[in-house]
Amino acid sequence: MRASRRLGVAGIATAVLGLSIGSTVVKSSGLPGPVAAFWRLFFGAIAWHVIVFVTGRRNGGPTRLTKEAWLLAFLPGFAFGINLSFFFTAVTMTSIAHSEFIGALTPLVVVPIARRRLRERVPRSILNLAGLAFVGISLVIFTGSSQTSAPPSLKGDLLGLGSIYTWTYYLLKSRVARDKISTMQFMAGMTTVAAVTIIPIAIWRAGGVANVTHVSAKGWVMVVIMTVTSGLVSHGLVAWAQKSVPISTISIMQVAQPGIATFWAWLILHQGITFTQVIGMIVVMGAIAAVAWMSATQSSPATDPALRPPEHGENRIGNDSGRK
Repeated sequence: MRASRRLGVAGIATAVLGLSIGSTVVKSSGLPGPVAAFWRLFFGAIAWHVIVFVTGRRNGGPTRLTKEAWLLAFLPGFAFGINLSFFFTAVTMTSIAHSEFIGALTPLVVVPIARRRLRERVPRSILNLAGLAFVGISLVIFTGSSQTSAPPSLKGDLLGLGSIYTWTYYLLKSRVARDKISTMQFMAGMTTVAAVTIIPIAIWRAGGVANVTHVSAKGWVMVVIMTVTSGLVSHGLVAWAQKSVPISTISIMQVAQPGIATFWAWLILHQGITFTQVIGMIVVMGAIAAVAWMSATQSSPATDPALRPPEHGENRIGNDSGRK
């Protein structure tokens, strides 16, 4: 059990690193946020369905999504599509550091809800470290806003807040789904639903269907990078790790994402960075590293499906589909 927890925490750490570059890639693509999100989901969905087919043929399992997988992936996929629309649009309206900072507030929403709905128990020491990481993120943001290439935007901030709630809903619903179906089945269904959800938003933001398909060569390169780093590796790892890592811990570890994203923005987009921001990044990374270490060394998961109140109509007897 402890080995599984360690692998899960390592998976989340890798996912955070991959997700942190997403905002920089979106901004580099020159595409409207929802358009970039649609193509990333479109190619990601194809890739996941291919993975399901190939794996099923090799192992003698299902080569396409089951009815149960579609049903369980629908609500998380819808929420995820809206989440990407909000976040990718926000990062094109304001500085990457500012939009990522708002996302760092997610534990303030996730932890209380997870405690009530999933009976997750987060040790006080981890909450204290989360508070320290939040201080570090504040240093990253509020000492560097005048140095960035894009000023804060109220519309971008509101979209960032919307992404917090849609991401929280996604984590809760995907956690329930992962109790019943495999990572591959979940990701294939979820990304497909998300891609369909985002189509009308992408068309609206682009000003027509023709503009959605009008992507530069650089834009396609950025889409491919997003598909691999975020769509396949990072979100796949998040879905896989939910079997052993509580979503409260996942959301707390993601507090490191803005600090790393600010580094990518400095390195790739040449957005300004100050010495104080560097100190803030060090504080964040140190605190989150401590959270990861403490989570990995816990003797048992803070979330146990047996402790969680069953969903309406849920029957856990024989619910082993998708478990390895």
